[in-house]
Amino acid sequence: MRGQSNSDAGGRDDSDAQLAFVYQDLRNSVCHIGARHAGNGLELWGLDCGRIVAADRRADRRHALAIHRELALRIKSDMIGNWRTIQRIRVALQVSLLLLILEILAWLLSIGGF
Repeated sequence: MRGQSNSDAGGRDDSDAQLAFVYQDLRNSVCHIGARHAGNGLELWGLDCGRIVAADRRADRRHALAIHRELALRIKSDMIGNWRTIQRIRVALQVSLLLLILEILAWLLSIGGF
């Protein structure tokens, strides 16, 4: 059919394109940083772009999935921690609102002469 991708796993083509973009950007950044330091004579990190690229190519999909799993677990734990913080703030705001209402009532009663 016209307009559909030839992907065999739904969004696999999109995912592959995104990975290729990220890989290329990372490689360019690392090579640029290494060239800049080597050009300055500093060579602080001793970056060998060819070795980094070759090692990255050898990385398999399981490593990427493990990273995604770790990120998902981190997000879940952050969500739990954030929820606890939000609940404490909500309770503090409710108490503050109650005290504000009581103060307004006290002002109204004192202005009314009661």
